[in-house]
Amino acid sequence: MPKKPLFTVGFVLWVAMIAFVCLSSFPAEQAPGIEIPHLDKVIHFILYLVATLLGAAFVREQFARRLSLNSSMLRIVVFLIIYGIIIEVIQMEFTTTRSAEVYDVLANCTGILIAVAIIRLFYSGKRHLNW
Repeated sequence: MPKKPLFTVGFVLWVAMIAFVCLSSFPAEQAPGIEIPHLDKVIHFILYLVATLLGAAFVREQFARRLSLNSSMLRIVVFLIIYGIIIEVIQMEFTTTRSAEVYDVLANCTGILIAVAIIRLFYSGKRHLNW
């Protein structure tokens, strides 16, 4: 275990925050007056993009470079896709004000894949960063 598990704490808190945001209902009067089409999809995209970036740092921090970049990315991607689907199922089955949407899962997956592309770019070997 690392001495300062900064990314571990960050990743766990971020994943918990995703569950809270996705499973909570917010009164309409709290919503800002600005109408942005598909804002919820943009939010899903950003939540899972950041989760993937934090997840990669978490895996790197926890496994002290014992896992390859490919193995690490596969684990994070699979975990977050399954997590996103579980959140959607919970919304459908256990909440009355939220509903499951396939497009939310697609937005999640898009955020995950863009984050993986960013991570691969930074650890491509053409830069000074090594996985």
